[in-house]
Amino acid sequence: MAAQVGEGKPLPNFRKDLRLFQGPSEPDGSPTYTLYDPIRAKYFKVNWVESLFLKHYESGMTANALADEINTHSTVKITPDQVLFFFEDAKKSNLLSMPKTSEEMLEICEKRQQNPILWLLFHYLYIRIPIMSPDRFLQKTLPFVLPLISKPALLLYALLTTIGIIVTSSRLDEFLYTFPYFFSAKGIFSYAVAVTCVKFIHEFAHAYTAAYLRVNIPSMGIALIIMWPVLYTNVTDSWKLVNRKHRFYISVAGVSAELIIAGLATFFWAFSDEGLLKSIWFIIASASWITSLLINVNPAMRFDGYYLLSDLWGIDNLQNVSFAATRWKLRQWFLGLDIPTPYDQVPKSRLRGFIIYSIYTWLYRIGLYTTIALFVYHSFTKVIGLSLFILEIGVFMVWPLYSEAKEIYALRKYLKWNWKLCTTLSLVTFAFLAFAIPYPHVEYFPAITAPVESQTLYAPYQGILETLDIARNQSVEKGDFLYSISSREQDTLVKKDKLEKQIIQRQIHALSVDEKQRPFLPEKQGELVAVLTRLDALKQTQEEYRIHSHVEGEIIDFDETLRIGQPIAKDQIFGKIADTSQVKVLCYVPEKFLDTIREQQHATFRITSNHQKYYGKIEQINPERLKVLKYPALSSTNKGEIPVSEDTNGRLIPIESYYPVTIQLDPHEEIIKFDRVGWVEVRGPARSWMLDFSRKVMNILWQESGV
Repeated sequence: MAAQVGEGKPLPNFRKDLRLFQGPSEPDGSPTYTLYDPIRAKYFKVNWVESLFLKHYESGMTANALADEINTHSTVKITPDQVLFFFEDAKKSNLLSMPKTSEEMLEICEKRQQNPILWLLFHYLYIRIPIMSPDRFLQKTLPFVLPLISKPALLLYALLTTIGIIVTSSRLDEFLYTFPYFFSAKGIFSYAVAVTCVKFIHEFAHAYTAAYLRVNIPSMGIALIIMWPVLYTNVTDSWKLVNRKHRFYISVAGVSAELIIAGLATFFWAFSDEGLLKSIWFIIASASWITSLLINVNPAMRFDGYYLLSDLWGIDNLQNVSFAATRWKLRQWFLGLDIPTPYDQVPKSRLRGFIIYSIYTWLYRIGLYTTIALFVYHSFTKVIGLSLFILEIGVFMVWPLYSEAKEIYALRKYLKWNWKLCTTLSLVTFAFLAFAIPYPHVEYFPAITAPVESQTLYAPYQGILETLDIARNQSVEKGDFLYSISSREQDTLVKKDKLEKQIIQRQIHALSVDEKQRPFLPEKQGELVAVLTRLDALKQTQEEYRIHSHVEGEIIDFDETLRIGQPIAKDQIFGKIADTSQVKVLCYVPEKFLDTIREQQHATFRITSNHQKYYGKIEQINPERLKVLKYPALSSTNKGEIPVSEDTNGRLIPIESYYPVTIQLDPHEEIIKFDRVGWVEVRGPARSWMLDFSRKVMNILWQESGV
């Protein structure tokens, strides 16, 4: 059996190698202490009440005796149970000098032997690699660095930075427009070098400040953030400092150094001539401003901004405290869980700050981890990238939610029925049912009205407009002549073949009279047949130059710039013939919705401009994917809903898979004009959002798996 800390038994001794240091005061003025474990180089914060256990404890005391001793010599009232709880917690942290059984040692070893794969999953985003112990170097070089941060030097930095910012603000467009020139492999490399140099100075600013305050720097090295190397400085020993201002100085040193570099680089950029040197100053200035203001000062990340806010608020382990306080408040708001606050000495105004900070950090992490997941997904092969993407979402989003659910389950005995709990359960149940229960869906597809019968008038060949017998709004009958095009090339070929025909006919006549030449007659007759065949083909082509109406209707969209004798390009559009008394609706359905519609299904067409409705049925579903969009009003290039790209011929090519669907309007509906843009509403079969989401996920997994 494992050794236990019992109420009637003598309490175990604390380890003799532990060191207790005076710590900074709490926000309410109560003193704190820092307990240092030299074996693990680990610090433990001890509040005033907990420090009484350490001060009044003597070897051989029982829990009752220690409680009586504290109650006698202090103003607090301690129970034996509180004493036992403190010693049990100290035992879990390996702060007690007590023998361990073989079972306990085995349990400790098993806990330490973490699966390397699991360790990598939880730690690969941030891995530290120590390189050197810089204490001796820092102490030797500190006298040479101190003049750089003297008051005259700081005043000079401030003056030059102010001048640089004022001058640059008047040329801000020039400064900002310089960024695109560095969006290249060479530019990115230059930025990487600049950021590395700036970060080198940043970390040594931390180190020199700590050395000035006589804080030991056990190591400096490289940290891998998503496998990207950055420098780091281990200033853990700053926990020994009693004055929080000194901790603040260490935290702010790196940001201050970067801001000084950014200010000086901005000054030199403003007063430099065009050339290499000005580009170098721009890179250093922009890199320093960006990394300082967007990364280092951001308290949501465990960089300088986090420790600065922690020291300003006087709260150690700010994230853990804030998260715990926010979870406690959220449980109180949504579950009505009436349990004591984990930090009852924190003022209410600071509690509100904890909540705001926690929510901001959670939202930031969701965005950051999603970005990391997408980066991982797109940076590797499909299978590996998809696997890492799922792991990222699971480890950093699903796992915290699961942990919170476990904690709430552990607190279930404190849960009582109240209006907050009932409201939360009702909303969660309603949201789940809305997400899971199948119900009919209405789908919306981009659509446009078009005549049932129409004919596009265009030039089938290049040539000259010879005749033109049509005008805008003119009514035409089926078979009416419309216009003709002449081609000099075609006319030349016809004349040439006619002349060749006459020559061959004369040769045939001559051969038929001369008996000696008569054997050559079949060859000439073959040539005559070939010429006649070409003439027939040319005549047919000439007929194609004469355009007739194939439908009955009205001339619309007529090009009134056309004139007889005008050169005409091939495929030039003249206009259109349309039967305006019969209009249909063409809508375009994405491939994923094809299985939700069927022919003869009721549909509603709504015009975008006036929201007027027209009813009809699906007449035809074209099984062939749309290759060219003929209606620019529906294209994304004209603010339509169908994403397209233009090819070299100016045709609109859909980027995604769409299928044309024809809607036949009800006969009793009033006649509407064509080219009216709108939406077709179709009520699909009952289905749940959960099923849709599952299908999408499975489709993505199947497509991206490369199987």
